Formats: sequence, structure tokens, C-alpha cells
Amino acid sequence: GWRHKDGGSNLDELLEVLEKRQTDVACLQEVFISEGQIQDLYEKGFNVIFAQTKHYPMWGQFGIAVISPHKIELKEVYSLPPKRSERPRVALSFDLMTNRGRLRFMTAHLSPERSNRQRQARRVVDISSGIGAQLFCADVNDEENRLGALGFGRAFSLHDGSDLAGTFPSYGRDKKTIDFVLDNCDIQPEAKYEEWVDDFGSDHMAYTRRIMTEVCLPVNP
Repeated sequence: GWRHKDGGSNLDELLEVLEKRQTDVACLQEVFISEGQIQDLYEKGFNVIFAQTKHYPMWGQFGIAVISPHKIELKEVYSLPPKRSERPRVALSFDLMTNRGRLRFMTAHLSPERSNRQRQARRVVDISSGIGAQLFCADVNDEENRLGALGFGRAFSLHDGSDLAGTFPSYGRDKKTIDFVLDNCDIQPEAKYEEWVDDFGSDHMAYTRRIMTEVCLPVNP
């Protein structure tokens, strides 16, 4: 999100990474945001989707967000189990408009608590399959070797035998990959992605992956 590890805003650092990598769409989790920051993003030429999950008296709105210099269309915000939680979770589906049609995304931030994470993953997979999501970008709070057990292989390719694209928290020595970009596009497992990892002052590293739209068929509205 755009809250710096030192407690301040890292929105400027985020925008520098987006410009450097010529990013078409960014999915962000654990975002603290104000109305003023949303307006600033609009004025800088970005479209914003934000789904609030909690409001903190000291820090303001908290949730997940999508920003893009291109047209993006919110499809739906889905509540994730359990219904009652101190930190509610949601998944967000949206379409990115390209010159070949719509690409459909899902994004979410799953619980660090195992039983809740399993239930949330099942919900996300069911939704993704039902709406024809082609890409899923999320902090799943679990490692690559657990993605199959969580059921993500039912909706997205896990490219067995090759490393999945993702990144990790920016703190500590143990760089376990828990943030992933999954797809069900026509990408061969041996294909080399253009990808980058950047530090933009967040508690997680920024992961950028470039996918040619030719390998993802557009979806119907």
C-alpha cells in the first residue's frame, strides 16, 4: 500500500515505480488512503478502485486498491469468510480495458490464520472460475508449495515444476514468497517473463510482471 514502513506516505515512491516500469495496472493490499490521495491520483492521470475493509481512527481508511493509467471497470467487491472478524477481508474483481478487449482480474489479501485462509481461498477460486478471471494478484499469506492445496489450480495455472512469479515481505532475513500473480492465459511454463522486484518503502516488495495481451483472450462484459 502507500503507507511507508516508517509510518509516513510512500505514494510518491509507488508512483516512481509505476512510471519506471510503465505499469498498466497495480493491485495493492493493506492500503491506507485518504480522499485527498485519491484526488491526487486522479489529477496525475490515474484511475482508482478502492475497497475499504476497516476504518482506523488514527490512520483512516484501510483496504485493497487498484490503480491504472488506463480505463478500469469495477465488477464487484466480494466479502470473504468469516463473516465476523476484527480485520474483514474482501476480494475485488475488475476489468482492464485493452486494445484487444477486456482482461478480467481478481485481487485479494488473504488471512495469515490458516483455517480462515483456506476458506477464503476456496471462495476466491469459486468466484474466479464463475466470472472467468484471467489473472489473480494477491498477498495469499502462504507459500508456493501450498497454492495447490488451497485450490488455486482449479482456476489458474500453477506451472508445476517451475517457479511462480511473486515477491515477499521487505523485512527480515527469511524471504518467503507469499505475494503472487497467477494466470490462466496461454503462457508456457518455460516462458521467460519480464519481471522486476522493487523496494518502494512498503513492508512488502513491489513485483512487476509484463504479460503480452496476445496470450490472454479477452472476456465478454
